Amino acid sequence: MKRVGLIIGQLSWGGAERQLYELAIRLHRENFKPFIYCLSEDVFPYSSMLIDSGIEVRVIPRKSHFDIGRAWRLRSWLNRDCIDIAHSWLIDDDAYNALAHVFHRRPWIASMRSRPTERDPIRKRIDRWALRSAPLIIVNERQVIDYLMREYGCDRARIRLIPNGIDLQRLMPVQSLDNVRSDLQTPMKEPVVIMAGRLEPVKRVELLIEAFSGFRRKNHAGYLWVVGNGSQKERLQAVSTEARMDEYIRFPGNRDDLPDLLHAADLFVLTSETEGLPNVVLEAMGCGLPVLVSPGSGCGDLIQQGQNGWLASDSDPRTFERMIESILSSPEECHQIGCQARKTIQESYSVDLMVSRMAQTYRGLLC
Repeated sequence: MKRVGLIIGQLSWGGAERQLYELAIRLHRENFKPFIYCLSEDVFPYSSMLIDSGIEVRVIPRKSHFDIGRAWRLRSWLNRDCIDIAHSWLIDDDAYNALAHVFHRRPWIASMRSRPTERDPIRKRIDRWALRSAPLIIVNERQVIDYLMREYGCDRARIRLIPNGIDLQRLMPVQSLDNVRSDLQTPMKEPVVIMAGRLEPVKRVELLIEAFSGFRRKNHAGYLWVVGNGSQKERLQAVSTEARMDEYIRFPGNRDDLPDLLHAADLFVLTSETEGLPNVVLEAMGCGLPVLVSPGSGCGDLIQQGQNGWLASDSDPRTFERMIESILSSPEECHQIGCQARKTIQESYSVDLMVSRMAQTYRGLLC
């Protein structure tokens, strides 16, 4: 059984972390044994979940912002564990993977799962060196391929597209719709807009609050659930208060029961500046929930406009307000779009398909 080293910066709540977990717990079916190398001590909750699944997790904490010694500690662990192929999961991890393989013949893979929003010139040069050194780069959406070729001069032949995959069984509801709405103090007859993710500037949740506030004032109906935590949470709560929307906007934090919340909502909205095929959009669609996403969401290949979801034409709050109003005004169409969304996930974005594609890629490099 070949050994795969999966390298990631953290194992906290997040879509990329979830994808790594879903891959790792299934690789044995493809005759691979995974080892996880986490480049920080931020390991909750996925470290314990991986260990409970019988997967070994190595924690390599950093001593500074860019700790070059961590690359040599990573190299030592990879050698000690007799790893056959190493795969760094995010752009921030690729440089460590590249350094760990200087003058080493082990095949390794870099990744870029979304376009970086801010990169200082020095870090961008490091990224360029790492990406152009990699035998193969895995991306999860087509826009990232164009970005890699344009910004980093990467060879298209060394880039492999493997979309994220979702476990539909995990999305089955556990709680009743009544219980979920009661828990979030939301009337049954009110339409609910939901977003979920890390509450960081790149998510532009303030834009969503502005759009929802306009919709609420005009229609005198609707609630917004902002699910997740992050550095912007207190600021966003203040924005909600300033807009006099406290009565209608909920901030429930991170939730283990996100699928239940998705099943209890009417529309999922993502206003991010940039993403790389977000897990949460796939999960919403897998729950049969219609989605409205921003132009930078990384969902260009996923969304078929007006058939399985909607892609906003721009990131103006008024555009989102108008589209939210239009979508929620037709419950029957919402239901049809939601059904088609779930079918899309079943046919093209299953977790088993993602794992099979990854395993095939590993075998190709090991030949």
